[in-house]
Amino acid sequence: MGKSPSQRRTYVLGAYLTLCANLWGCSAPDARNIELPPPAAPVAGSIADDDDAGPAPDSGRAADSGTLHESCAANTCEIAGVVCGTIADGCGGTVACGVCRSGFVCEAGGKRCAPARELCEHAGIECGAVADACGVAVPCGQCGNREVCNVRSGRCGACQPRTCADPGSCGVGPDGCGGSIDCGACPSDQVCDAISRRCTTCRPRSCSQAGYECGVASDGCGATQDCGTCPRGLFCSEHHCITAPAANTAKPGPCAAQNAECGSVMSQCSRDPVDCGSCPIGLECTNHRCQKCVPFTCEQLRGACGSISDGCGGMLDCAGCPGQQSCVDHRCCIAQTCEEAGRSCGVLVDGCGQQHDCGMCKNGERCGLAMPGRCGSCDAPTCAAGDCGIKSNACGASISCGQCQSGEVCGAVAVNRCGACPPLNCAPGICGVLRDGCGQTKDCGVCPSGQSCGIVSPNRCCMPLSACNPGDCGMKSDGCGGTLNCGGCNAGETCGVRSANVCCKPQTTCAPNECGSKADGCGGTIDCGGCGNAGSCIAGRCCTRMSCESQGVACGTIADGCGSTRDCGACAQGVCVLGGCCVPRTCSDPSACGYSGTDGCGGYISCPPCGGPD
Repeated sequence: MGKSPSQRRTYVLGAYLTLCANLWGCSAPDARNIELPPPAAPVAGSIADDDDAGPAPDSGRAADSGTLHESCAANTCEIAGVVCGTIADGCGGTVACGVCRSGFVCEAGGKRCAPARELCEHAGIECGAVADACGVAVPCGQCGNREVCNVRSGRCGACQPRTCADPGSCGVGPDGCGGSIDCGACPSDQVCDAISRRCTTCRPRSCSQAGYECGVASDGCGATQDCGTCPRGLFCSEHHCITAPAANTAKPGPCAAQNAECGSVMSQCSRDPVDCGSCPIGLECTNHRCQKCVPFTCEQLRGACGSISDGCGGMLDCAGCPGQQSCVDHRCCIAQTCEEAGRSCGVLVDGCGQQHDCGMCKNGERCGLAMPGRCGSCDAPTCAAGDCGIKSNACGASISCGQCQSGEVCGAVAVNRCGACPPLNCAPGICGVLRDGCGQTKDCGVCPSGQSCGIVSPNRCCMPLSACNPGDCGMKSDGCGGTLNCGGCNAGETCGVRSANVCCKPQTTCAPNECGSKADGCGGTIDCGGCGNAGSCIAGRCCTRMSCESQGVACGTIADGCGSTRDCGACAQGVCVLGGCCVPRTCSDPSACGYSGTDGCGGYISCPPCGGPD
């Protein structure tokens, strides 16, 4: 059975125009390129064609009405021979047949997962894009320098500029390839229409006479006239205000399959999100549907005042605030003064976000000593029984309280308080004479045989090392003020380069793909040589820089694979899109009159109707 046109459909990037390419002649599917989804209930809204997916025998689908009988035998991926994407289950829903692994694309029809380049070659597309089984564009590369991509055929070629061959052409305008063309003046009894660039008889016509609501139009006598702009929430298309541009109705396959008008959804063929576009002004995206934006009211925005957004692009006038309140940042508030707040010093935040200086204290007083914002005096410091040392107050005054009595020490129990010294204690490992700072001493004796007292820490016994560790070298500290002779290193090793008294064995060879000078790990270097035909030496590694030509990029900047970038130049004509030069379609092209849609390079145009007034 022949395949339906929808199963052979590919889309060129920017226009999704139909290309008849049979993508069904495939080899057996490779299960290694597929990630099977978990079992799930059928999802309403199939992207496959019921004619080809077909209900299973005895499915129970009524042939005349499309309704389901109670006994519906659903179609399966195995029956349909589909390994990726989704198919119609024959019972009004869809079945997910798997997701291609990273780097592979689900070919239209879902018969196999293939590399993107192979998919493009199979479709005969060398630039722009083709669509996968879910209708998502798969880039097929860019054209070389000074070439442009024909969005209708998906083939590269030289840009063909406009000519003056069309009868009646006149005036100066763009040639469609980045230049301009001068088609001369009209006969004396005619004028050159400012929009169509064609000679015509002067017949003045206003916007209202032509029925135009918006945009720039011809006045019928060689000049243009401004027909105004559309109200908020409407768009200008062919000089008429509409609710949304016509181009917004074309959505990628996953968006159409999931009935999504806006936002992003997940493709049924990959794990990548698909952008379904945005809503026109005045509408908001809710659950992937563009719905009318319901503006807020002042009553809903409780406490709002002044001019404030209604949440839908408009403004609300919520009037003023009652009584003595002020409107600050769209909220009513009561601003306090320093006197009302009972503050005589420091800074006051008045309740409406403003700061006020409430003054400074006088006569040696300090602000905030007893209460925030209030001045207070500093009491002179005094000495109580048992106090010692120097005592100060918050104002900087101080007094000396003297020293403690014999047997006590200042600060032993609290700041500026005298207290008894703690008793001295000879714990294990303590040696020599201890002093408590109160004039008392205690002799803790000497250390055990072989240990030294006070070498590392006062009054602490120290056990010196008696032997060197494997790999040690030179004169090494024994940890107690003495040294150990650990001898020299083995042949080819160096002592103490990386760590003190440790032998270091330097590296002598380079790893594959290493180049230049490399540290040997022991303070020296190894010469790993150059890269030769293996590329350039980048950070000690041989790296072959990718060229613009090898990546099929004709313009812009690409990563060279070696940590830097390559400049692939600018387009001599058109604009750079996905690394390829693309000449956008413009309204100056006579064939574009009355056209509204993509310009072939990712933009959108809306051209005036064809011809001038009769």
